[in-house]
Amino acid sequence: MATREELNAARLFVEKANRLLKSTFLKEAAVNMGWTLSGKKDEAVRIEHRGPRWENVEAFVLTFRFFIQDNESISIRNMAKVFSSDLATPGERRRFYEIRESLNKYLDGSSMFKEGARTASRREVMDVFIYGGMSHAKPKKKEKFDAWMRHVLLGPMTTTEFTTILSTVLSAIENTQRICVTLLYRYA
Repeated sequence: MATREELNAARLFVEKANRLLKSTFLKEAAVNMGWTLSGKKDEAVRIEHRGPRWENVEAFVLTFRFFIQDNESISIRNMAKVFSSDLATPGERRRFYEIRESLNKYLDGSSMFKEGARTASRREVMDVFIYGGMSHAKPKKKEKFDAWMRHVLLGPMTTTEFTTILSTVLSAIENTQRICVTLLYRYA
């Protein structure tokens, strides 16, 4: 039988996912996200980030952290407790684990940024932005975030990469939310 804790986690997952799916960040990201490279003869090349305004990214990340921090009952990792329980059908369980595995593979994949001979993973880009520049200031991540933002090319490019990563992770959250809605319907 499903426990109250598991049902509450599924409900909270749906609630917080809805908040992200209705966010201004998502609306702005859908319109015109990317970066523009421009320049004129005898002038420095300029690169500009296009996409969600910074305050909307920060507002989005405030809720987004529920899904990536393991001290939250609804982190993707902790949702395995819900989907390994009898609350989920075998099909729902399988679909959740497919989503989670695909998400982890994506995050562990290479970003477009090299640091020396090493390429930063998408997870590292996400962590540097969230834990070095937005919601925390862990010293090493803050140092890296500040260096990226000071760089004329890396600042806009990593910002675009970060917003793309957020959008991709949101897709996994949305797919998981759909499963939660289905299983909650059975227990309504």
